[in-house]
Parts: sequence; structure tokens; C-alpha cells
Amino acid sequence: MEGLRKRMVLLLLSMTIAKFHFGTCEAKQGQALMQHMNAQFVGNVGFENWGSFDEVTRVLPQHGLRERDEIVGGLPGEPAGVEFKQYAGYVTVDEKAGRALFYYLAEAVNPLSKPLLLWLNG
Repeated sequence: MEGLRKRMVLLLLSMTIAKFHFGTCEAKQGQALMQHMNAQFVGNVGFENWGSFDEVTRVLPQHGLRERDEIVGGLPGEPAGVEFKQYAGYVTVDEKAGRALFYYLAEAVNPLSKPLLLWLNG
């Protein structure tokens, strides 16, 4: 009986300590969120951590990419006689790290008067 009592006291003590520890974490997270929301509302959002747009200035050669990415004959299971061009391929995001985004592009029947829809997965 005495062993059970010691276990219960130890369990209650550990639960109390855990509550105080995790309770303060939630308060800090909530405070950080409120500070961020207030900064956006007032307009004091700092831009110093956003990085520089000058970092991404490299443009890779674009010759022949459109022809290479065109889906000729349609997609598998697609009905014959599709009257729009389709393209799929990869857009290099970080050449050094070997990162690229897959894209699928369906050209409108009248592309000069229709908006562009570009689907990226990555």
C-alpha cells in the first residue's frame, strides 16, 4: 500500500511540473503571435530578415525548352482531338542543390484573350 502511495505522489508531482513547463510554452507562443499580429496592424513589420532580392539574379538559357516540354499526342486516357497545347516539365529552383518544381501548363484555345494558369508542384 505504501508503494502505491509513493507512486501516486510521484505521478502527481511529475504532472504538476509538466503542466507548469508546457503552460509557459503556450503563453510564450501566444504572446509571440499577438506581437506579430499587432505589428502587422500597426505597420511595424520588420523587413530585415526577408533576405535580398539580389540573391536570385541568375537566368538560365531558355532555348528549346518549350518544344522539349510540349506533350505531343495528349495525356494517357485523354480523348483524341484535343485542340489545345499542353506542356509539362521542371523549373529549376536551386541548381546547386538540385531542386526543381514540376509544372503542368494547358494553353488556352485562344491564348491572347485568356488568363494564364500555371500549376506547380514541389
